[in-house]
Amino acid sequence: MLLNRHFFILVCSIFFIGVIVWWQNPNTAVSAIANGQSYANPKAVIEDYWEKLDYRQFDLASALASGQAEATNSILQQMFQDNPFLSVQNVEIQNTSAQNSYLVEITTGSSIDQRKVLTYQIIVEQQDDGLKIVEMSHE
Repeated sequence: MLLNRHFFILVCSIFFIGVIVWWQNPNTAVSAIANGQSYANPKAVIEDYWEKLDYRQFDLASALASGQAEATNSILQQMFQDNPFLSVQNVEIQNTSAQNSYLVEITTGSSIDQRKVLTYQIIVEQQDDGLKIVEMSHE
């Protein structure tokens, strides 16, 4: 039984999870495992936001938007709910002259719809619970 590969994988998994909990305090380790990705830069927030919209994870996408961006977020959610075949095919993020402001070109389409390029001006700022999209306007 000691040479069984499943047993070996189980022991290694328990060991590595134990190291994580030992290295960090348990509260930090469990929240890091549960939350998954933490955002170090604004571009990662923007990419993850559009990925969540594309996968129809609207509650998770809404958690990344706050302030004035919530109105645009609800419009985008409605657009994705109305057309179940619609998907985000490309996200291109460009820096602008303003700090934490990005010009984002989204290519959407489906097998039955034409490709459409949408352009948004997105501002990302640090909030109490991490980086959030605070303003999103359609260009």
